[in-house]
Amino acid sequence: MADLEFVVVRQPVGGRLVLHQNDTVLPLIRFDVDDLTTGRVAYEHDEVSTGATVDAFSVVARLSSTRGKRSPPRTVHVAIAARNVQPPYLTNHRVLRVNIGIRQAF
Repeated sequence: MADLEFVVVRQPVGGRLVLHQNDTVLPLIRFDVDDLTTGRVAYEHDEVSTGATVDAFSVVARLSSTRGKRSPPRTVHVAIAARNVQPPYLTNHRVLRVNIGIRQAF
């Protein structure tokens, strides 16, 4: 299955497909079985579609040695799990001073 590859024929609407290579994140157009098994293929939600809980994209499978033959398109459904995307913020900014050698109750 070394020459089996997948080609994205319809991109997701509420996010994007990416390929992680070393320290680089690339837009995903095609990928192979090795990319899948090593976890380099990922879906990234665009954070704009905050109410969306599902997305989908379509792929075809083909053998890289026979460029003309390919499978019918298949849809891959993605479940989007909600998470807290708000950055941390300071709620109480009070200075705490510690004096060495002085005992004080709070």
